[in-house]
This record gives sequence, C-alpha cells and structure tokens, in this order.
Amino acid sequence: MRNSIFTLLLVWCCQSAWGDDFSFPNYLQNNANPFVRIHGLPGYVDVSQTESGQILTDVNIEITNEFHQQIRSDEEINLDYERAQLNLNFSYGINDDLSVGLLLPYISNSGGFLDGVIENWHDLFGLPQGGREEAPRDKFDISYRNSQTNLLVENTGSGIGDIALFLDKQLIVSEGQKLQMRAQLKLPTGDEDQLFGSGGYGASLSLHGSKQLSEKWHSYGTLGISYLTEGDVLEDQQENIVGNAVLGMAWYPKPKLRITAQLDLNSQVYQDTDLDALNGKAGVLNISTAYRISDNTSLFLGFNEDVINKDAAPDFGINFGFQYRH
Repeated sequence: MRNSIFTLLLVWCCQSAWGDDFSFPNYLQNNANPFVRIHGLPGYVDVSQTESGQILTDVNIEITNEFHQQIRSDEEINLDYERAQLNLNFSYGINDDLSVGLLLPYISNSGGFLDGVIENWHDLFGLPQGGREEAPRDKFDISYRNSQTNLLVENTGSGIGDIALFLDKQLIVSEGQKLQMRAQLKLPTGDEDQLFGSGGYGASLSLHGSKQLSEKWHSYGTLGISYLTEGDVLEDQQENIVGNAVLGMAWYPKPKLRITAQLDLNSQVYQDTDLDALNGKAGVLNISTAYRISDNTSLFLGFNEDVINKDAAPDFGINFGFQYRH
C-alpha cells in the first residue's frame, strides 16, 4: 500500500509544474518536531529556476510552539517548548538549468510567550488543547527516556543548525508545466545536545513540480527520499531511509498575490518506540499568503496546524519571510 501511494505521487509530480514567470519565496517548512527537523528532510522548492549568473536569497523565520507529554510502558517524552528558526537560503545560477546553493539554519530554544495565544486559538476553532491548559505557561522541557536512553535538553539557547548544500536541475520547462530535481547533502554542524542537529550526515533526492490548472489556480508538490547516517540522537532507534511529500494548491486572486494550502507528509523516522511523537507518520497543514512587492522581491506569511497523527508534529507554527533575486 505504501509503495503504491508513493508511486502515484511520483507519477503526479513528474506530470506537474506551474508556468508562472515570477516566483514566490521558497517554503522550506516540513514537520518541525525537533526530533524530525534535525534530519533535514526536503521541503517544497519553488520551481522557478535561478537564471545564469543570478543570486537568489530567501530569508524565512519559523516560530513553533509545542506541548506534548506521553508515557508508554518504559518510555516517556516531554515536549514543552517554543522554537524560533531563521533559515537563510542562498542559490547561484550556473546556467539557466542548473544552480547550486546553501541552506543555513539558526535556531533558538526557549519557553516562549505564545502559550496563552495558542490556547485561545484552539478555543476559538474548537481544537483540543492536549493538556496545555493544565500545564505552567512558557515552560521549557524537551526530554525522552527509555530503559537504555535518557535524553534531556538541559538549557535554552541559540546556535547554528545542520547546514545543507544542494544542487538543482530543471528537468521539464514547458507552457504551464515545470519539474525540478534537487540533490542535497546535510552536514552535522548543529549541536545535537540542543537538538540543533542530528550528529550525522543526510543525503536526499527530491522532485519538485507544479502545474497551471487555470489562470488563477496552480497545483504543486514534492516527493523526496532521504538516507540518514547514524547520528547521536536516539541513534539505536533512528530509521536510515525516510520518505516525505508535499501536496499543495495555490490561488492567485490578483497577479501579485498568492494564497496557498499545503500538506507536508513524512514517513516514520524512528522505530522500536510506542510513543506517538516518534513512531508515527505525520501530516502538517500550512495556510499561507505571498505578495510580490517588486519584480525582484516578495514577502510571505503562513500558519501551521498538525492534522494527521497530531502528536507526531507541533500543533502550532508561524512562518514569515522574503525572497530577493539579483
């Protein structure tokens, strides 16, 4: 069943891409669970290729707030934190079909300030609190234990995450359709004790495409596969092969304005665990808007909510940023 789903997604991606003459900021968001994010799974990449000699700069800030506690047999996990992540994405066009780039994350862990806001958000839309209302607000606690492991992020702090190098290649460019391939190498530059990195390398290959459905509607998606070397975070339970996908729909009510709904999916990242935050496939819904303020510059704002296996991903996130081409 799993192979059939991924085969259908691959066929869909290879037939898809949109043909807009300008791009919006790359949306790098996938599951922001810190135990998953450290492995650098590929998010959606805008298929508007960087032109020869052109430099593309993406700046994206994510603020994620999560509360989750669970005990199963001899395992326990506590996720009560707020994380801000600054993603700097630079790419350079070698020619019109090929570009190289660098993704540099900078991460800050804290107890945060959004707990009350999120409780009100959940009340407004009738969403479950998951025990938030019973816990102290703005507390920091990231920990996991089982009979052989005791992992504790002892302090809040900031630092560089795992840097990624990538190569993008345009595969299909036609009217209303584009398809792009990305090869990416993640380096163990982040502090694994702070969950800023995994302590291991990661290599991924992904397809990114979209298709113009009408004058104002586009579909887009990503299909990725990652190979993860053994790191220093729950290394005995870590999967080596992880798949992920992105499915999205974009609406252009105005030529310079885009509104999108996007679903990020990933397969299981850890094994030999009964905890929902580690053993499950996850799905995160993002609703965002982007606005092009000039020919070279655009801005975006988005919100995330976990919708599939809800304990496997943070229950709230905000994303904003800009893109500049020169």
